[in-house]
Amino acid sequence: MKLNSIVFYVFLSVQVNQLFAQNLSVGLYHTQYLCNDGRAMSWGFDCDGRTGRTGPNYYPGYVNISLGLKKVSAGGYHSLYLDSMGRVWSSGKNNCGQTGTGNSGSTPQMVLGLDSIIDISSGIFHSLFLRYDGTVYACGRNDSRQLGDGSNVNRYTPVLVPGLNGIVQVSAGRDFSLFVRNDGSVYGAGSNGGGKMGLGPYPSISTSPPVLIDSLSNINYASAGESHSLFVDNTGQAFFSGCNYDGQAGIGSNISYYYYPEHIYTVDSIIQVECENDVSLFLRTDSTVWICGRYTNSLVTGGTNFNSLSIATQIPSLSGVSEIGVGEDHFVFEIGDSILFSMGDNHDGMLGDGSTFGSSSPVLVTNLCGAPLNLPPNTATLDENSINGIRISPNPATEQIEIQVPENLLFESYTIIDLNGQIIHSGTAENTKFTINISNLERGMYFLQFIGSNVFSQKIILN
Repeated sequence: MKLNSIVFYVFLSVQVNQLFAQNLSVGLYHTQYLCNDGRAMSWGFDCDGRTGRTGPNYYPGYVNISLGLKKVSAGGYHSLYLDSMGRVWSSGKNNCGQTGTGNSGSTPQMVLGLDSIIDISSGIFHSLFLRYDGTVYACGRNDSRQLGDGSNVNRYTPVLVPGLNGIVQVSAGRDFSLFVRNDGSVYGAGSNGGGKMGLGPYPSISTSPPVLIDSLSNINYASAGESHSLFVDNTGQAFFSGCNYDGQAGIGSNISYYYYPEHIYTVDSIIQVECENDVSLFLRTDSTVWICGRYTNSLVTGGTNFNSLSIATQIPSLSGVSEIGVGEDHFVFEIGDSILFSMGDNHDGMLGDGSTFGSSSPVLVTNLCGAPLNLPPNTATLDENSINGIRISPNPATEQIEIQVPENLLFESYTIIDLNGQIIHSGTAENTKFTINISNLERGMYFLQFIGSNVFSQKIILN
């Protein structure tokens, strides 16, 4: 009987939305990424074990779990890991029961009482688990009834969400949850404040068990954020509901709240949507990325104008993208096989480039899915002052650039990488001061990566 259940699980798991890669998950201040070998890597802020590992978090490191994984999910203060047997593991903070294990910590532990799970989603303080038979389990914070179990009591172990069947995708937001069914309908549970679930102006809170969002149909994918939601239907059209104070509806409107789902007519052919903290992010079938919402203008222009964009606009510096992720104020994009770029805030290493400097242009995520890291003793003390000691001039450049590297950084070599993640030039850094000839490179933007006891990437522009 057990063997039959495993075979059945594998068969049904292909019904989960697979229009995009599903290797990447971005939490508030940390990121989880699934490598091809079934191991997970993480980086970013970690004071509570949410990254599932220990050590410097300015760049990717392997999560403390050796099992073959199928999916990862980064939440607010915790992470979930789905293995190939349909079991779930978790790490991080457990103040509301969101890990489902009764414990906090950086070493992932198995969530007991679950089997044959095919999808997972981490919210800020709660977790959702989709089983092969289309039923859903939940645990964690429940003050807004976001678990959908009919109560407002926090659950420290997973409980069945009643009244749901045929579910193919789940999404946990800040204080609400979305459930996509195999017939394209969507159900919501938890807070509907500001219409974030698209249920109208009422009820504002306490929707549980899950309620049908009857103005939606033919939905393939849903994303629950902080104060708004995004939905994609089977024709590639996107819809918005919730707070629009910063233009996150993407249609140029000054309406503060959309209580019912509104068509986002400014962008089409969508395969993935993600939202968080008053920002909406869209991935199109042509592998371009579009964005709108709070402080997003700088990401489109690559400059220092931090105005909000109220119309969905393409990020021109990105192409060939296969998956997108958005955190509190940072963004991560998968381009090709195990190649990630990131942009935005970086105060705790969320960009994964080895620094703590934010960037309004894409930077390469370093040390991704390579050999296990042998961290030197001085890596843990890497700070902005030591990184800032590297001088690259001129930048932008035309013929050559001069590099000055402080001796304490101990870089041994460098590579120049294009926006497709391809190494187009490399060399050794035998001295603390040297020159790189770039006259044979095409004009555009590149990344200069230094490799040694520390790793650091810097954007360079060739005019």
